[in-house]
Amino acid sequence: MEMIDFHAHTTTENCDELIEYYKKFNIKKACLLGDVLKYGYNPNEEQIKEINNLTIQLTKKYPSFFVGFCHLNPRNKKKFIEKEIERCIIKEKLKGVKLEASIFASDKRVFFIADICQNLNIPILQHAWNTFSLGKNPTPYCFQTDPEDVVILSKNFPKLKIIIAHLKGIDIRGIIEIKNYENISVDTSGAQPISGVIEFAVKKIGSERILFGSDVYFPNGRDIPVQLMAVMKSKIRTKEKENILFKNAKRILNNDN
Repeated sequence: MEMIDFHAHTTTENCDELIEYYKKFNIKKACLLGDVLKYGYNPNEEQIKEINNLTIQLTKKYPSFFVGFCHLNPRNKKKFIEKEIERCIIKEKLKGVKLEASIFASDKRVFFIADICQNLNIPILQHAWNTFSLGKNPTPYCFQTDPEDVVILSKNFPKLKIIIAHLKGIDIRGIIEIKNYENISVDTSGAQPISGVIEFAVKKIGSERILFGSDVYFPNGRDIPVQLMAVMKSKIRTKEKENILFKNAKRILNNDN
């Protein structure tokens, strides 16, 4: 079975070792989201460009293996955001936008980005967590989006493809929150495997709205086989595993509705 990792990060321009490691587990492609924490939670315009430059460089260096997302900080000026989307998405052919914990997904400054992405028919991959346990603002400039915030975004942009990063972060409550919003999917990353969470998500929202993501942060971060086995050993049907491991990612990356 071929597989796609929809949630990967790297801090280095040499990813030969990472790709060889991926291939041991039959993972054929990975979606690079950028070194998004290099400058903390509130990166300035030049820092955002530097992060995206590395992603662009890697998608060109390893075109058959990596696709990339454009990292943005909604706190930056609108004019810069527009230009960066044009540079990264239109010119350099990155596949979507990655939003971290710079601001809540329910903030109107995110709406500006969402409107552009909806018009371009590209996805937003939004970091989120269960803030009932973590808190909304655990450290300075860190604004933890809750699934409830993503629902607000979804209601305002019903045709926008939204992917929540971190199924294990939003947990069972998060799945319940997003259940009725068909334009919200979720990746499987976020923590060490948690028994029953993938099965619960498949039951409540269907396997068509779940994507495999490791959250590897090469050369460190979470271990790929551990994250992969959370899906492979889950008690769901083979067809559902195929959806999670590669079919849904292919559909989204190919802009198939």
